[in-house]
Amino acid sequence: MLDRAKAIVKAGDEPGRGLVTGALIVLAVNAWDEGDLIGAIEFARTGVRQTFNDGGHECRLHPGLILASFLVDLRLMDEARRTMLLGADGIGRGGWVAGPAIVRSRIDLAEGRPEKAIREARAALEAAAAGGAHPLGASARSALSLAALRSGDLETAIEHGLGDVGAGGPAPPPFDLIRSELVRAQVTEACDGPRAALPGLGRLLDGLVEHDQVLTCDPTAAAWLVRTAVAAGRPGPAEDVVAAADRLAEANPGLPGLVAAEHARGLLHGAPDLLRNAAAEHADPWARASAFEDLDVLLGAADGSRGRTVRCLDEALSCYAAAGAERDAARIRKRLRRIGERRRHWNHRERTADGWGSLTGTEQRISCLVAQGLTNRRIADQLFISVHTVAYHLRQIFRKLNVRSRVELARHVLEHSDDLPDAQTEKSCDGTEGEADSASPHRRPRPE
Repeated sequence: MLDRAKAIVKAGDEPGRGLVTGALIVLAVNAWDEGDLIGAIEFARTGVRQTFNDGGHECRLHPGLILASFLVDLRLMDEARRTMLLGADGIGRGGWVAGPAIVRSRIDLAEGRPEKAIREARAALEAAAAGGAHPLGASARSALSLAALRSGDLETAIEHGLGDVGAGGPAPPPFDLIRSELVRAQVTEACDGPRAALPGLGRLLDGLVEHDQVLTCDPTAAAWLVRTAVAAGRPGPAEDVVAAADRLAEANPGLPGLVAAEHARGLLHGAPDLLRNAAAEHADPWARASAFEDLDVLLGAADGSRGRTVRCLDEALSCYAAAGAERDAARIRKRLRRIGERRRHWNHRERTADGWGSLTGTEQRISCLVAQGLTNRRIADQLFISVHTVAYHLRQIFRKLNVRSRVELARHVLEHSDDLPDAQTEKSCDGTEGEADSASPHRRPRPE
């Protein structure tokens, strides 16, 4: 197929314009899978130009969809958004109708809007079901699972990330299979720890010699894989990840891969200078926060300096908040509280004296968890607070809503499901706004 695609592109318009565009897509996806990110981007850009020059905007698989997906993975967000806008009338036809919503979901997540990412992923699921595009439905579930994991909704992350395991459901398209397997492993690690996640990573890690897609589908993947492997007592796979990340960075000068490789290498070898550089240079706010947190663990183990610990954790907290990562921000606040430092991020929205609008963000979040059937203990675990604090919030909720039971509260949640705020307001990395001190239970390899 690859040779045929090359021949079609070389022949130009003679085989037919649609065939040339399709061949460029094949070459772009293959180059991406082989780690030639610069070549993949150029093939996809050429496909987009040809499609628009030929007036063939309504492609079933539009090269703009492939290009935007690549750009999001590289965190080249401005061009990704422009690509989606330019192809708004033609991207996603036939069996690919759910594709644009999946890419928009990933854009929203990368830019710190996980709740909006969840809505886009749900829209993609509905579109895939209506169009019979079951493989894209699997991709939409993966996008939904990751956005839910970031926002702190572990129940939804499990439902869509692990719910179809062993059920014989449709697999994602081949070019999205690696991403889905990585998300599944991340949800498993969040639930059961790194040792439980590692077996599911076997195929991804074994293929690193020939295929780098597990490192290219997310700028945080290399560091996460190293962290998980080391915490599981498997330094060998961690060394393979670092070697592959270094190769990828060397093969694609000028792209963000170099920072990801430094982050992974700094984690593996305990090099604070590499982690500092990664924290300063990562384009992705979640990756930047992760590097600050890794740096805190490393420096804290080395000299236990309280000042350094507070500075690193404050930086991590503000960047997790900017990424909309509630569960991670809550974990950092808990660690700060343990050393006597309290950090609260308030959203100064106007609230009524009673009724649903009078509830704080934390109270609304607890109400939603009650409506999902969670006990006070499970709510406390998910939000990194005590059972007594949950009980206090519930008393306030019951008073403000004038309800007397959890069933009545669940009815209120259902009635106001369209009024639920995003988990995070849009913020810069200084963390100047936000509210909920919440997260899901997560057995991190980093110390709490």
